[in-house]
Amino acid sequence: MKFNIALTPEHRLDAGIAIAGCRAGECGVLDLGLRDAAAGVASEIRRLASLAGKRGEWGVRWDTQSLESRNADALAEALHSPAPVLVLAGLDLRGGSTARITRSLAGFRKLSGRILIEAYCLETARAAAALGCDGLLMKGHEAGGRVGPRSSFILLQELRGKIDIPYWIQGGVGLRSAPAAILAGAAGVVLREQLWLTEESPFAAREKELFARLRWERDLSPRRPKRALPFFRAVGATPASGAGGGGAGGRGLRGSAAQPSLAG
Repeated sequence: MKFNIALTPEHRLDAGIAIAGCRAGECGVLDLGLRDAAAGVASEIRRLASLAGKRGEWGVRWDTQSLESRNADALAEALHSPAPVLVLAGLDLRGGSTARITRSLAGFRKLSGRILIEAYCLETARAAAALGCDGLLMKGHEAGGRVGPRSSFILLQELRGKIDIPYWIQGGVGLRSAPAAILAGAAGVVLREQLWLTEESPFAAREKELFARLRWERDLSPRRPKRALPFFRAVGATPASGAGGGGAGGRGLRGSAAQPSLAG
């Protein structure tokens, strides 16, 4: 089970990137974000399934947010048929009830033949593997959303030889680091923001122009000695006085989900 994953933007319900990924022979995943399984979601899933072709596989990403209300029944409202791949996010792999998560996973099993769970450290990876999932999406701190303190390549070093199921790496993936990640043991890589400038991207030309000018950095300001916050700065901008970056003068976009390989 080796392929790369093309993941759509969480905040745009558009399967274009996922469809292109499938037709390229990889796995295209439609991120449903925090949406409910409304009619618009169902129609976009049908679009992905009908246009994916036969070279690759399609799937959806569902964020449970550790809420009972976002269980398998909620997702089933949008799925007209089982999804070949289901990426589950938001599971409480550290403090949650193992029995409750196991019951929840059994429900999701009815909706997909292959379940991948997002994790962000060795501890959560082991917990997810113990639940009997088919694979892991390991998120380095370069990725957006829920992440841990480790970078993607530190995670790869920690996981090697300790996890028996396939895992994909997300965060900080570029032309050179993608093959390196696979050589380090990953089954493939996850591409999201790296694809925002493509023809299949749902963003307008003006948005793409802005994305192309952004440079990923980390704020190591002494004001936050225990945290290094990722942000973007427009190329050529100057950081605000006394800040590690991202102040008003630097036009930083704190909390952006974008990754460094986008700005190249």
